[in-house]
Amino acid sequence: MDRGNNAGGFGRRTAVVTFWGILCLGVLTARLVDIQVVQQRHLSSGAAQEHLGTVPLPATRGEITDSGGRVLAVSVPAAMVTADPRLITDPATEAAALAPILGASRAQIRRLLRGPGQYAVLAAEVSTSQAAAIGGLQARGALPGIYTHGTTVRRYPDGFFMGHLLGFVNAAGGAAGVELSYQKALAGANGYILAQVDPAGQIIPGTVIRNVPPKQGLTVRLTVDAALQSDLQQQLELAVATTRASRAFGIVLQPSSGAILAASAWPTYDPNAYWNAPATWANTVQGFDLPPGSVFKPITVSAALQSGIVTPDTPLFDPGVLRVDGAAIHNFTPLERHTTFTRAFEESANVVFGTVGLELGPSRFYRFLHAFGLLGLPGSDLPGEQPDIFVPQAQANPLAVAEESFGETLSVTPLSLITALNVIADGGLLVQPHVGLDLVDGSGHVVHPIEPVIGRRVIPASVAATVRQMMVGVVDNGTGQRGFIPCYDVAGKTGTANIYGPGGVTNNFIASFVGMAPAGSPAAIALVMIYRPQGSFNEGGEVAAPVVQAVLRDALHDLGVPPHCTAGNILPPKPGAQGTTSLVLDMVTMPAIANLPVAAATARVQASGLRLDLRGGGTRILRQDPPPGATVQKWTAVVGYTTPAQPAPASFVRVPDVLGQPLAAAAANLASAGFALEVTGTGLAATQNPPAGMLADPGSAVHVDFRPVAPIAGGKR
Repeated sequence: MDRGNNAGGFGRRTAVVTFWGILCLGVLTARLVDIQVVQQRHLSSGAAQEHLGTVPLPATRGEITDSGGRVLAVSVPAAMVTADPRLITDPATEAAALAPILGASRAQIRRLLRGPGQYAVLAAEVSTSQAAAIGGLQARGALPGIYTHGTTVRRYPDGFFMGHLLGFVNAAGGAAGVELSYQKALAGANGYILAQVDPAGQIIPGTVIRNVPPKQGLTVRLTVDAALQSDLQQQLELAVATTRASRAFGIVLQPSSGAILAASAWPTYDPNAYWNAPATWANTVQGFDLPPGSVFKPITVSAALQSGIVTPDTPLFDPGVLRVDGAAIHNFTPLERHTTFTRAFEESANVVFGTVGLELGPSRFYRFLHAFGLLGLPGSDLPGEQPDIFVPQAQANPLAVAEESFGETLSVTPLSLITALNVIADGGLLVQPHVGLDLVDGSGHVVHPIEPVIGRRVIPASVAATVRQMMVGVVDNGTGQRGFIPCYDVAGKTGTANIYGPGGVTNNFIASFVGMAPAGSPAAIALVMIYRPQGSFNEGGEVAAPVVQAVLRDALHDLGVPPHCTAGNILPPKPGAQGTTSLVLDMVTMPAIANLPVAAATARVQASGLRLDLRGGGTRILRQDPPPGATVQKWTAVVGYTTPAQPAPASFVRVPDVLGQPLAAAAANLASAGFALEVTGTGLAATQNPPAGMLADPGSAVHVDFRPVAPIAGGKR
């Protein structure tokens, strides 16, 4: 082979390789320039975006207070504990450190720390002191992968008090009661922080791009008076205890505005632990239908007077039985045969009212039902209103109309019934009931007053006044004499409705009473309905009227309605008069026994005609139930909880000192130590029980009395 030719071929190959090498190097150089120069800003921004995170800033939920500012629902500081299992280095050691702080088992925590994924909730709610203990371990590097997040939890300082009205909050927000109906106002608006975050989602200092602060929720002030509410609730519980009833309902309204001054249902539940009593959530004054019985008759009286069928003095003959479509209607008790319409109303004569219903006829009767708001919903600001149950007008035969005219074979909610009866109290106008008074911002300024909604005129004011005067006769001369209040003219009506079962009428009843006073121009109307009272005393005039009497009397006092004594209203009806028999005993005021030695407390309780039921083996009363000042039935058992007789268990902790603090601070300090808060009054903490420094069981309640700050003499507030 020719050496020259070989040398030439080698040179050509070298040139080709060199060319392609330079070309590839040029392409790579161009790509590097494109990435590092041309696309540098875009790629850097994209890389930053991959590390950006939005950290939510939850808004503090607004408070709920009564009309005087007493806090009924409040959000207090707490913390949540989470873990990133990917970052856990020693699950067993970290579980051992966390278990005593969280009050959980090591095995349970260890299982969560070993779990899949990058997020596990170890405790959805811990106190600030627990969070601080975890923070101390984190500061020493003992808990890698463990995080605490500040949050708030909803607390209801009075526990079972007003459970149905207040409702409760779950993960989605308000789920029942006022918490649900005013969810938007209470919730406020959440904020957020946009910043670069580390793999655990924590903000990297100095990288915040946007910070949108949360907007605190508004305070909802209710029309409810907490003192009157407490009175109503205690009276209902007493009635249930003495009659062994299944349920009880009570409402107090201000007639002119429809403001709900008090509303209670039994059994109730503690919204702090609402999950323990789901069966009672719907047991509300707006969500439970039941037959009203004769307490419905004032509506029929209004329709009859307005239609001109009768007058109060129309003479009537009551044959004792009314036969309609093959059925026989009887009076509850035998009455005089020759009577007047007023007297038949006082004695609650079903035969007379069945006859009046037949005279009205379906068309006219149902027109009045609609006018009184009974064929729709009350339209209140309480969620879960249930419709009333009537025979449809197209199917209302004579027997149905006759029975409905005296409150049988129909069902209404207590709220719907008192709304209809309030037409009579308010001079013939239909007023929408409501529990919200106004919305208040964090500075205490009213940002949205909740105005009364006055509806249509149902009956003339003169007819309403006539019906009220006839109802005064029920209290003075008829079945409602247990509703008498000295020096006030009370207009009232009893009701004892049959409860129907699968086989027809049962031997159980619903005892009801409605009262309004003063009769000339009512300042308050109260309705009580007691479901299935047991024993020989089970009529409305016997078991419901005394409850209304006690509550209505207190409502008139709270509203500042002065007594007006006349010859006819100073003394109660004569003993032994019809309607006065009752199993309800004399009422007494609960004495204060907290902090007294057991012997002294026993003597004080017995002197008031009560009994002391001791709980615990200590020598001094720690707290009492019912509280001092409550009106209770004579010979009721007072529960006295004593201080521990033996050294306090190791789990007990010292009660913090909250004297002089506002409610939010006191609630936070007690919650951080594991205590619940029971509240009376408003202002700054004046007294607390147990006292500061006493050893007590975490989870128990500390009662704190708040009092307004006294103005400086000669100064201004």
